[in-house]
Amino acid sequence: MEKKFTLKQANALLPEIIRITQDAIERLEETRARMEMDVIHYGKEVEKEFHSQVSAILEEWAAQISRMGVLPKGYFTCDFVSPNPEIYFCWTYGEKEIKYMHKVTETFRDRVPIKHPELEGFEISLN
Repeated sequence: MEKKFTLKQANALLPEIIRITQDAIERLEETRARMEMDVIHYGKEVEKEFHSQVSAILEEWAAQISRMGVLPKGYFTCDFVSPNPEIYFCWTYGEKEIKYMHKVTETFRDRVPIKHPELEGFEISLN
């Protein structure tokens, strides 16, 4: 379920999102290492199973992020619906806080720095 986040609320969720993402990345790395060993022993036939495992890990990551009301986008990138219906706050793995945004009609490539983070979400604080 999608919900609206002030910038402060979105940043407060980041530690959990980062933990979930790091867990998925570790599982992907373990899967890759197992696949490399299996290819040595069993040949290329095991690659199909590897792709299935990778898909399952990525789908579980996206499901966990979605359950938090956040929009999973691509590999380990998230959008947060902001109080402004035209703007998403944007985060990707490796960033320690949300510093970017883009219009809902745009993508990650179009994101721009948040110029006045102290004002983002101000609309919601007046209610």
